[in-house]
Amino acid sequence: MKTQYALQINSLLENYHFDIEFEGKPRSNALISLRCGVMHLYYLGVTLGDAGAETLEEIRGVISQILDEEVVPQPYDVTAFTHASVRHAADFERPAIQ
Repeated sequence: MKTQYALQINSLLENYHFDIEFEGKPRSNALISLRCGVMHLYYLGVTLGDAGAETLEEIRGVISQILDEEVVPQPYDVTAFTHASVRHAADFERPAIQ
C-alpha cells in the first residue's frame, strides 16, 4: 500500500469514528460515508494511475470488508512503511493540463 493512500484511509476512518462519537450519526450512516470515501479514493488511484496494482488490490479488499461484512478496518500503521516511501497525503500527482 502506498503511504499516501494509507494516510487517506486512516483519515476516513478517523472521520467515521468522529461522526459516531461526536456528531451522533447512526453507525449505518457513518459506514456509508466511509464506504463512499474509500471507493472515491480507489477511483482516484485508478484515474491518476499512480496507485499501482498492489495498492488498488488492497483498497478493493478494504471496500469488500466494508460492503460485504460491514466491518470497519483497523487503521494502517504508517510507521511500518519505509521512510523513502513516506509522502504527505496531499501529495497526489496532478495530471498535466493541456
